[in-house]
Amino acid sequence: MCQVRDIVNTADNTPTVAAEVKETLGLLMSLAEAKGNAYEEKIKGDLKSGKMGDDLTVSITKVIKSHTEYRAVTKSGTTKIIDDIKDSLGNLFSGDGKILDGISGIINTALTAVMGAGEGQESEVTSYSVVAEYPAIVRFDFAFWGRNIRAQSIKDYMENVFTCVAYKSAVDVSKLAFNDFLALYGPILRAAYGDDQTKLKEMIEQAKDIYSLFKVQVKELPSDVTVKALVQEASSKPLFNITTQPATKGNF
Repeated sequence: MCQVRDIVNTADNTPTVAAEVKETLGLLMSLAEAKGNAYEEKIKGDLKSGKMGDDLTVSITKVIKSHTEYRAVTKSGTTKIIDDIKDSLGNLFSGDGKILDGISGIINTALTAVMGAGEGQESEVTSYSVVAEYPAIVRFDFAFWGRNIRAQSIKDYMENVFTCVAYKSAVDVSKLAFNDFLALYGPILRAAYGDDQTKLKEMIEQAKDIYSLFKVQVKELPSDVTVKALVQEASSKPLFNITTQPATKGNF
């Protein structure tokens, strides 16, 4: 796994690399950066309106951190893109490590689909999560774009190119119903703790405590609704959108 710009700079400074290869590598870098800029603007717009998905609003009070990077898989390098991205996300997350694992697991599923696109195809994924990160509730917005290279002359330098964008924002808890929060938090809890009912209840109670810090009244769950059923129901809802299409620019 390499940073795309490092690959481009190395090729540019190597006299034996053909000019057309250098040009194509530069074009791939430009495409990746253009995708990153577009995702950043889209996420900023969504955060301003509170939009999350098609029919849910999660308002924020401020953006806490953001991160954009461009990576490529090389023949001589590692394909552990998920581990590299998880390390990057670690700088955004400061809560329970298992929750980070849960977020990484969902991103893993999304990125596996991106990496599974055919040669010469592009895929993109947008995803979101809302989690408890004491003493706050935070929203994560993710966007990933990937292109699998077809031309052998370029595959000698990179087999795939990826853009990764992530934003972390503080949620306006007063505008988010507790049940809506659980519907978004549930898949993360399930990915992190599986069917460990004790831990699931503990994490939900922690979320309720955070709500109380902001003086938001949280009603007790109905006695006939178990934590397991609640989390399973939430986990059935997709948290990312995936699209795949032929390459939009360049025959490589």
